[in-house]
Amino acid sequence: MIQLWRQIKIAVLNKILQSIIYSVNFSVYKNTDRLQHLILQNPCKTNRSSPKLCHRKLEFEIQGSRCIKKKKVNLMAAKDSRKSINWIHRALKGTHNHYSCYLPDKLGKLPSLILRLFYSGIKTTKDQIAVLRQIEDDAIVVYATKFRSHFEYLLYYSRYQKDNLPYPQIGFYYQVYFWQPVSRLIRMMLAHIDYFIHKRTFPNPYKSGYIAQTLLEGKAGMLSLVSKKGFYRRFIKAKTDPIQYLIELQKTTERPVYIIPQLMFFSKNPHRSIPTLTDILFGPEDRPGRLRRLVGLFKNPGKVFFEVSEPVNLKTYLQDESIRNQPVEYQSLVLRRNLLVQLNRHRQTITGPILKTRQELKESILTS
Repeated sequence: MIQLWRQIKIAVLNKILQSIIYSVNFSVYKNTDRLQHLILQNPCKTNRSSPKLCHRKLEFEIQGSRCIKKKKVNLMAAKDSRKSINWIHRALKGTHNHYSCYLPDKLGKLPSLILRLFYSGIKTTKDQIAVLRQIEDDAIVVYATKFRSHFEYLLYYSRYQKDNLPYPQIGFYYQVYFWQPVSRLIRMMLAHIDYFIHKRTFPNPYKSGYIAQTLLEGKAGMLSLVSKKGFYRRFIKAKTDPIQYLIELQKTTERPVYIIPQLMFFSKNPHRSIPTLTDILFGPEDRPGRLRRLVGLFKNPGKVFFEVSEPVNLKTYLQDESIRNQPVEYQSLVLRRNLLVQLNRHRQTITGPILKTRQELKESILTS
């Protein structure tokens, strides 16, 4: 009897507790998925005459409320997404092609003045400039240096712009940040972030066709023939070879593509076979380091000059019988070697015999 009484008390207490929990959940989770779950477990008691009708009515109201809320959330999310997309689209001017390898026409009055004053002591002759003026107006011009140098890149950009000549604005594997306008730096950063979010990779100026399009628009470019990472980049990582890129571009257009070798001289003294302590610490005279270059530029500006070697017409080069039917890899390899030989011979006529660098020897051995 006592056990039966205890069971009745426990059953009543459980029923009361369930009613309290049900009422609390009903008030807190009204018009939610939790309410639907509770109603299915506890049939409606407010309308005993038609519990099924009440249950269906509440279920219908819950589903309708949930659908309305989802629609509102989706509409608000779509509206915010459209606003952000439109804002990014306007900021990027409708394209992700904002790269550090490109220098705009106008850097600003102060940066342009600084570059012109900094390079004002470097001289060249009128005969060298006349070589550039003889090139066709519709030609695609790309300057070539032996080593990658931002010093020379900015020199040719500033000097040729001043002389109303094709000045390099596209640097193959050059990255220029300091001389970029602030607005362009912001666009570059925003373009890379937005592109990475959608594509999970960063934009490539070669694969996107940006460099080819810019060259076809009449902008000049600049490339280097020898670099520490050049061979590794071309043959190991299989990245785009600038020479091969220009050959493929020439095959797609009737306009001639000219590669114009450029040479920079800080002294006419012959190259030393045995380097001195100064050469070891600050670089040799034919390729000085930053500190020695600045000292020589301000101390003896008259000794620093540059020359233009004979331009190479890729249209004529590809018509040669020994080159015409060869694969593009072989054509680019031979052209690179010919340009290096041309640059070395040009330098020999002014400074005397020169020695090949380690990078040149490595590439000639590994590609022979």
